[in-house]
Amino acid sequence: MTIRPAFRLLLVPALVACVALLPSVGLTQAPAPQPVPPGSPQPAPPPPTVKRIEISGNVKISVEQILAAVTETKVGEPLSDEKLRADVRAINDLGWFADVSARLEQEQGGVVVVFLVTENPAIADIIVEGNTAVTADEVRAVLGVPIGDVLNLTKMREGARAVQKLYADKGFGLARVADLSILPAEQPDQARLRLRIAEGVVEAVRFEGLTKTQPAIAARYVQETKPGVVFNLNVLQRDLQRLFDTGLFESIRARPEPGTSTDSAVIVIEVKEARTASASFGLGYSSSEGLLGFIEYRDRNWQGRAQSFAVRAERAVQEGTTEQLNYEVSLNEPFLDPLGTGLDLSLFSRNSVEREYGPLTGQATSRFSLRRDGATVGLSRPLDGVTTGFVRLRSEFTNFIALPLDPTDPVPCGPPPDPRCPQPSLLTPGRVVSLQFSAVRDTRNSRFTPTSGDRVLASAELAPLWLGGDFDFTKLSVDYQRLFPTGGGAAVVTRLFAGTASGALPLQDQFILGGPSTVRGLPAAFKRDTSILVANVEYRFPLSGIIPSFQDVGMIFFADSGAAPLTDAPQVGYGVGIAFNTPLGPIRIDLAWGPGGQRQTWLSLGAPF
Repeated sequence: MTIRPAFRLLLVPALVACVALLPSVGLTQAPAPQPVPPGSPQPAPPPPTVKRIEISGNVKISVEQILAAVTETKVGEPLSDEKLRADVRAINDLGWFADVSARLEQEQGGVVVVFLVTENPAIADIIVEGNTAVTADEVRAVLGVPIGDVLNLTKMREGARAVQKLYADKGFGLARVADLSILPAEQPDQARLRLRIAEGVVEAVRFEGLTKTQPAIAARYVQETKPGVVFNLNVLQRDLQRLFDTGLFESIRARPEPGTSTDSAVIVIEVKEARTASASFGLGYSSSEGLLGFIEYRDRNWQGRAQSFAVRAERAVQEGTTEQLNYEVSLNEPFLDPLGTGLDLSLFSRNSVEREYGPLTGQATSRFSLRRDGATVGLSRPLDGVTTGFVRLRSEFTNFIALPLDPTDPVPCGPPPDPRCPQPSLLTPGRVVSLQFSAVRDTRNSRFTPTSGDRVLASAELAPLWLGGDFDFTKLSVDYQRLFPTGGGAAVVTRLFAGTASGALPLQDQFILGGPSTVRGLPAAFKRDTSILVANVEYRFPLSGIIPSFQDVGMIFFADSGAAPLTDAPQVGYGVGIAFNTPLGPIRIDLAWGPGGQRQTWLSLGAPF
């Protein structure tokens, strides 16, 4: 197409006019460049654009694993020094590299960002040193550093903390990872990891607060926390519980102090001694003898050696009895030798008022005074931290005197047959000489007020004639107790007792059903037999949870069931009790109901089982 000359003359003024009208439709004309005065700073050039991101120097760690940490620097965006430094830190935090840096390479239209990495060596072996309480395999498993992989410093530090937690969970509260170092291996790109553990050894055990108790005696109860062993909080707790169960101390607490080396500690046990000696006289009550007048001297820490020594004499304030004076002398030596052998000696003369009940009617058919005179010698020895074995030799002569069936009858019995004084049908006077072997395993958390754990006592008593007694019998029994904590110091307590005997077992040595330790809704010795099975359940809870001021008072709800002999139908009872914590130990009063609505009240020192 060609433009005629006449139109060419008209086109030029028209274009000029259109250019003149451009600002009126919203476009602006670019300002003319201004000259820069001499000496002024030059404006910074715009940052280059990131064209690519590359990784260099990696051998075993993949590019994808490294690029996953690069989140700030992005392709197509302007390069930022701050973001570049953040990505270098992120790659370094992956833990696989001994050195991380960044390099920029110019490329048309921008730059290439190259991250340079130097990998850690691969782990050829893990050496564990200083461990005695935990195996090296356990340490390696928790450490989490795989053999053959590139060492990851981040995971290694996390693994070191996991090793310390492993020790702490097992009770080794002073253990720590003392050193982590990298040693050369045979291959230049490999290394060995050495982990040294300082387990925290007991340097010494020191007591503070002892005034009467000899330090060497107190130290004997701390049987597992000894100089040279690794400190364990759970073991120390058992030792403190064992020390508290002696009854020699009101309060006990322990603290570790630094030893002479960085890997040792001195265990300081602070105690407050209890009052252990008492001389008393007055009136007391027994469920079998009734009201008693007594005089007594007792010391549970005689001569500061944890020996228990007691002398007691009592006389029943009760009509209708002829032999009323009771006495007992006893001595317990808990440390007869360095192995912890204990010695028990007892000389006694006891009189109790007993009843015999009809098997069908449940009514008393006879009433008699049972006299026991004898002595016992016993030895005990701990078999492990919670188990103790016992051997006891008993020599006991038993006799009886018939009493009026009516306790209010003041007239003594005449020669038999006296219709007021029926003779007990099965009681045989004579001497019992027996050997008893028993073992008790006790894992309860407290001796006096337990809330968890269990206790099992197995016993075998042998009375052959060649020991010099008048009776030949064998008696076996098992007593098992388990506690289930329910929180706040409360617990459900279950107990199962079973026993059987064979041979000429005299009435006075038969198993007894009825009384404060079997079926509490039945009178004492309601039944006697050569076999027995008893089940008890209690719910014990402190009243302080309801009434805060009742700090030393507890309530008990219980149910009992038992049969003697095993072929009989079980007798069932239930009741409620209240317990008081006193310096002499817990005192309990139980009110129980048995078959036919009969009611019994029992007063006992300590728990009935």
